[in-house]
Amino acid sequence: MYIENKENLREILKDSKVLICDLDGAIIDSEVMHFKAWKDTLSLYIGISITEEDIKRYISHDDYSICNMVKEDYTVNFVDDFIIEKRRERFESYLETEEFKKNELLSSLIKDSSFCKNYKYLVTSQDINLGQKELENIGLERDFNMSYWNVQDKSDIYDLIVSNLVLDKGIKDGYVLVEDSLKYIEIGKNLGFKVIGVEHKYNKDKFEEYIKNGNSLDIIRM
Repeated sequence: MYIENKENLREILKDSKVLICDLDGAIIDSEVMHFKAWKDTLSLYIGISITEEDIKRYISHDDYSICNMVKEDYTVNFVDDFIIEKRRERFESYLETEEFKKNELLSSLIKDSSFCKNYKYLVTSQDINLGQKELENIGLERDFNMSYWNVQDKSDIYDLIVSNLVLDKGIKDGYVLVEDSLKYIEIGKNLGFKVIGVEHKYNKDKFEEYIKNGNSLDIIRM
């Protein structure tokens, strides 16, 4: 089901106590710029031109995994750290010169101090320096109670958050996960979370297939 307005979203999440949220492709519409940064960097230094179909597969993977996928797809070799550094420099330049689109519905909820008060968590594979600049770009740099950066396997962090809150605060339910990755959407469901999927141009086909195969999912459009 598509969530079209704030009222729908608040009704669906009315019993939520803890928000766990992804960054790229969920809060901020940055995937297009990430693709551009990868495409330009790989073209300049390696001489290959990745496609939008490639980036649909690369999305939600960390930088080193993407490097390995590129090497396999294009039968090339390069020093990962060098390409990643150049890709990040290029993306950072976009953050300084471009105004990124934010997820308005989700942002309004995050800004609401009464929603999941004191329990708003950001869990992302993004580098801390770039990620903080992304949040500054869309005005959400002060709205999370805890942020986890450079995460390779988000499921480990989900388990950590739940374990700590059950132990310290006795919070056993009311968890909501916002993600654009079907992998982590499924993991969230298996953990008993209420899950909201964020649809954008690079995962739209996957979401449609997911629903067509009989799976249920509440969706916010980016």
